Amino acid sequence: MAITVKPDLNNTPPSTFTWEHNEIPLRYFVSGIPSGAYQQECLAAANATDSVTGVSIPQMATALPGTNYIISKVSCKCLGAGSWYVSVTATLDVISSGFAYEGSTSLRREDFYVDALGNPTAIQHDSSGAALTPPYLVGVPTAYPISTHDFTLIETVNPSPLRAKYAGNVNSVAFFGAAVGTLRLNDIRSCSHDLKQFRNTYSFSLDPAGWNVIEVLRDSSGNPMNSVSVSSTAGTTAGGVQGNGYAAFQMQKWVDFNSVLTALYSALTLGTFSFT
Repeated sequence: MAITVKPDLNNTPPSTFTWEHNEIPLRYFVSGIPSGAYQQECLAAANATDSVTGVSIPQMATALPGTNYIISKVSCKCLGAGSWYVSVTATLDVISSGFAYEGSTSLRREDFYVDALGNPTAIQHDSSGAALTPPYLVGVPTAYPISTHDFTLIETVNPSPLRAKYAGNVNSVAFFGAAVGTLRLNDIRSCSHDLKQFRNTYSFSLDPAGWNVIEVLRDSSGNPMNSVSVSSTAGTTAGGVQGNGYAAFQMQKWVDFNSVLTALYSALTLGTFSFT
């Protein structure tokens, strides 16, 4: 029995187009499928070619003829003996043509031992007005914004080595408006269907206060040791916050993102993006 494949032009749903991806639905009536098990008939319908016209059901993971859309879904419904209704979806990932960006902001709560001007948050006098020697250092609970920035690129490079080496690192030089020490690379997420092209998402967090950790020296009772000065150590940031009983320590590695994240650097130079 001859196989026929006829496009259903009357009941095909509308195409959809968004900033992320576009979809074109296709529908076909297929008849003349040889009798067999349900799964066998379904597969035969999904792979059918018209015996006369040569019209074929588009195949999964192939390009829709004449376009750069990729067939992402094929489903079949039995209409009766040898007859099937085949639904096909062709998809175009818009971001696969280049670049996508997504940003968000959240609040981070932390005890600060220095104010916005870099001065210690210390109590200078007791309740009677007498000067405290030395002043009593206190942590001031503060909530401030942390912004997250995700950049997605389509690359031919597996980012696993970059992720293993630089995730958690902080910028050692200014990077598109982000001051030194304020931008942290959280992760490089990636996915691939063929291990030839990778959709890589570079995720950063920007902390205007910097990513150094302020540590307060405390006595056995948990009180700040105000009479103790922290001498410069290998763990203390060069030129960082430091005072009587406290110091800021650099806990993340610092790296020049301009030179190690070359694909992202090249993409950002094409526009006017700035972190601040």
